[in-house]
Amino acid sequence: MREKEEYLMQIRPEIPGLEKSDSYFNSIEQFQNNCLRPIIKYQNDLIYKAFQKEKNLLTILSRGNNSREQTLAIISHYIKTNKALSHLLAGLIVGLMTLNESDFYLNNYKEINKRIFQMISERINSFIWSD
Repeated sequence: MREKEEYLMQIRPEIPGLEKSDSYFNSIEQFQNNCLRPIIKYQNDLIYKAFQKEKNLLTILSRGNNSREQTLAIISHYIKTNKALSHLLAGLIVGLMTLNESDFYLNNYKEINKRIFQMISERINSFIWSD
């Protein structure tokens, strides 16, 4: 099992400017920086693919001239109301956590899921606005 955990840590991309800590996570913000951000960056292509399959969301977004903020709000609301999508997105992230990280996640999943979905919404919004 130790090999798997070491591998999971090695495949995560470095994110410049983030302060890392090796101690067990004492705050959700530290968990976000040490665990969530690198995993979300690593899973970027799969997250993007998941949203390309969401025809309802793409239809909603194509209907109007939304601002960047409105688009972000639409994406966030869509993730919250589409349980299948939110479970898929959480699974893409949680599946790459170590045992210690998954323990911390399970003890704080409501707050951590909010952060996961917020970061993913912002990432998708960036995809849309970069085209």
